[in-house]
Amino acid sequence: MINKIIALAFLYLLFLSSSLTAQSVTIPDTSEISKMSLEDIMKYKSAGIPSEMQVQNSTAIEVASVTPLSLRRFPGVISVITAKEIQMSGARDLMDILKMVPGFDFAVDVEGVVGIAMRGNWANEGMVMLRVDGMSMNETVFGTLQFANNFPIDQIKKIEIIRGPGSAIYGGDAEYGVINIITKSIEDINGVQVNAVYGKMKHALESNNYTVAVGRQLKDFNFTLTGFAGVSNRSDQVYKDIFGNTYDMSKNSQIKPLFFNLGINYKELSVRAIYDHSQYETRDGYDHSYSQSYLQNFTKYKVEVQYKWKLSDKLLVIPEISFRRNSPWEVTSTDLDSTEASDVIYKTVSDRYKFSLKSQLDLSKKINITLGLECFDEVAIKDDGEVFRNSNASKVNYINSAVFVQGLIKNKIANVTLGARYDYNNSFGHDFVPRIGLTKRLGITNFKLLYSNSFKAPYIENVETSLSGTIKPEKTQVWEFESSLEINSDMFLRLNFYDITTYDKIIYTVDTSADVTGAPDGYINRNVTGTQGVELEYKFLGKWGTLDLTYSYYTAENKPHIPEYDIPDIQNEVLALAHHKITLNSTINLSKSVFISPSLLFYSKKYGIAGIDELENYIYKEFPETFYANVFIGYNTPIKGLQAGFGVYDIFNQKTFYIQPYNSGHAPFPGTSREFLVRLNYNFKLK
Repeated sequence: MINKIIALAFLYLLFLSSSLTAQSVTIPDTSEISKMSLEDIMKYKSAGIPSEMQVQNSTAIEVASVTPLSLRRFPGVISVITAKEIQMSGARDLMDILKMVPGFDFAVDVEGVVGIAMRGNWANEGMVMLRVDGMSMNETVFGTLQFANNFPIDQIKKIEIIRGPGSAIYGGDAEYGVINIITKSIEDINGVQVNAVYGKMKHALESNNYTVAVGRQLKDFNFTLTGFAGVSNRSDQVYKDIFGNTYDMSKNSQIKPLFFNLGINYKELSVRAIYDHSQYETRDGYDHSYSQSYLQNFTKYKVEVQYKWKLSDKLLVIPEISFRRNSPWEVTSTDLDSTEASDVIYKTVSDRYKFSLKSQLDLSKKINITLGLECFDEVAIKDDGEVFRNSNASKVNYINSAVFVQGLIKNKIANVTLGARYDYNNSFGHDFVPRIGLTKRLGITNFKLLYSNSFKAPYIENVETSLSGTIKPEKTQVWEFESSLEINSDMFLRLNFYDITTYDKIIYTVDTSADVTGAPDGYINRNVTGTQGVELEYKFLGKWGTLDLTYSYYTAENKPHIPEYDIPDIQNEVLALAHHKITLNSTINLSKSVFISPSLLFYSKKYGIAGIDELENYIYKEFPETFYANVFIGYNTPIKGLQAGFGVYDIFNQKTFYIQPYNSGHAPFPGTSREFLVRLNYNFKLK
């Protein structure tokens, strides 16, 4: 089946490429316009009006850090998702958006939490960085991200994704990738925006969310404030653990998010504050389910102050100070009996104080250098007399210092990017990661050849619960090659290949032979692992609508295997993650006010742990391929600023489930079933 689908997709692309022959208009990158002469600008102006696709490909992206670079020139494999695409797709949450990105997948961790995987690699504990308006959202105790109904996607202006290493700029939180979310600015809001969503599964509420955003411009001062609150259920299905115990998730999987985002700007000074809290009702535990549900909290406070200091036309300096408080996986009280309660009670509060200094220097029109200095002081405290395992103390303190440099050299042969980062941490020592990128544009084609080193810095509990008492950073080497083709002014085709090799992999494992009294679980460094693969993306943006078709493939066959991710007798795949993934996002404009957006998501078969035998060995099972179909209908009403929408998700009721990507005994975790959703958006602009 998979081969037929791929063949049909390629035939369809060839048909579109041959039948549509609009002429391309070459336009400059927006990152270059400020440096162009009036004569050069007029030359491009006379060439014609660029299409929406050409504007998107040439717009400068912020994930490039200080130096603005276009999608074509950035030395990485990039996906960009706009607010318009998110709105018209009918996406319910951030997971819906990221599932449609090549190489991304999701899997269950423990205790009701669903985390992220990338290119066939489990990446939830600090291997992919999620940034919102420049601030990392990874918690700093384990490094995890929690994906559910916990973010106001209606307020997203753009998402920029590096589908590859980001450590050279962003450090030890960005080993496999970076997700950079940019929320709506004062220009986008300048008034009041209200959003309401209601979704229903057969046996339970799926979501009931409300978002309010306000923004106001007063001469040189402006502010934006977004508030998001709601309630949802992870699933309305029945969860069955590996021992055969079951419970109804429609009554035991409620999620309550609360999110605030405040941005204040005065001339070149900016202040950003984020409060992010999610409360999970869960009952699944680690390998067995508990006698009743309990409430688990994830809380984050973040404040950042930044000043853009332009010393000259060639030199920009940006000092920045920030504070982050994280209290993840927090359970301080429960109705569970004492034995069960001892497994789930947990509270660790981490405070991180950070200072950074970044600068951009234009030595000439062809040479740009970015320099950065970062340092943070982090203090973590255990609650109620508890102590960190290895330190045997209720308080630990980590200090990290880093310096990074990146140079961009433009010439006729190719644009060259050279970069490196050096980190030193008092808990695990030092790390050095270089990178090099070559990018070249030849007419309607673009090429990238990239080599990067990256690393994952051990987090607090990686260090404190390591089974040997020490833990090393894991290190990754990635080769990437991308070729893109502008078929015409409305169509784009991208193809990339990658090779990922990770050394000293940090793994959570259960080791009954470990010399740790009462706690045989913890973190160790394994040897070598990795994946290879290919990703294809075809995109069309036209007057009648849009079409975004992607294909992702990974294999682990040519890489060493580690036992926690292994599937018995299967060499080319790892637990939980599908070999093949195909996505289709499309929009058809039925009229000026009505559109319909069908979407499809296909996964090939997956493998996971489904039970345990008489000898207490895990039973591995092959789960069949799944095919999810959705449709969303949007309507721009006659009332100015009011939009309405209706969607049906998982039309064929395949029923989402998430498999654990390491062999810790968690059974496949049910997600949503077929859902019906209503959405209302109202934007009121101030004069």
